[in-house]
Amino acid sequence: TPPAGWTMLGSRVNDNDLISAVYYRFFQSGDPASFTWTLGASSRIALSMISFRGVDQSNPINTQASQPNAASTTSTTPAVSTTVPNTMLLGLFATRANQTVTVNAPLTNNFSSASGSGPNGVSQAGGYQAFAGTGSTGTRSATLGSSDSSIARLIAFRPVYYTVSGTITHNSSGLNNVTVTAGGGYSASTNTDSSGNYSF
Repeated sequence: TPPAGWTMLGSRVNDNDLISAVYYRFFQSGDPASFTWTLGASSRIALSMISFRGVDQSNPINTQASQPNAASTTSTTPAVSTTVPNTMLLGLFATRANQTVTVNAPLTNNFSSASGSGPNGVSQAGGYQAFAGTGSTGTRSATLGSSDSSIARLIAFRPVYYTVSGTITHNSSGLNNVTVTAGGGYSASTNTDSSGNYSF
């Protein structure tokens, strides 16, 4: 059972004894320093939390998918197909036993955690990647320290989009074909129209 304010994105089971569940929430002023999940029975559990900025709060998930993997030293996500540009991909990998889980490129490793010892433990890791285009992302993978079954998930977060617009004038007349460039966290360039208007 999650704490109040958390939404389940998905849950997956492999071999009846490995469960991977993903929850999300948006930061709120006054949030506590930690959150507590309640289990229905005593079990090994590994928890990690990762935060992203610039996600569309009205519709945060563009697409996502998960799959169980048979025993192997490689845990592989399914491919997903994005429908908007500039998504942020998050690959999540969970396996049995307390072992190393190394996220492979092109994902950038972000976290890893484990609980328990030896074969009685559980381990997980995650990594992210900015994905500029639309369409199939291809699969992503992680390498396990020893061969075991696993669960892998790939999530594409939808970015929040901003519109910047204005008018370039001189002596109250719009200036045509002036190049306007945005910098900082968002890079773009456009030209004004015949009335001096621009938007991007």
